Amino acid sequence: MADAGVLPRHVYTANEMISGYKVIDCRIRQQHDWSTCFYAHPQERARRRSLLRHSYAAVLCPDMVSSGSCRLGDACDKSHSVFELWLHPDKYCTRMCYDAPLL
Repeated sequence: MADAGVLPRHVYTANEMISGYKVIDCRIRQQHDWSTCFYAHPQERARRRSLLRHSYAAVLCPDMVSSGSCRLGDACDKSHSVFELWLHPDKYCTRMCYDAPLL
């Protein structure tokens, strides 16, 4: 049975995934599995910056890769995690998924 208030990922469109997945803070107050929740949680590694507020490229920040932190913080023009990279509009849904079932 799914967690109350947590919708399966397949419900969301590509645009919703790009603009909202792990960007919007979770308001579900009951305990639930973060990995199945669309929303961001405190201290979660999948948290992303909003592309509506922060302009960053689909390239990993070399400072984040080498040291795990960036002196520019949210002002950095590069992706700070693989989640920001994977869900960037320049990357997300731009290649054929070979793991998808054939129709």
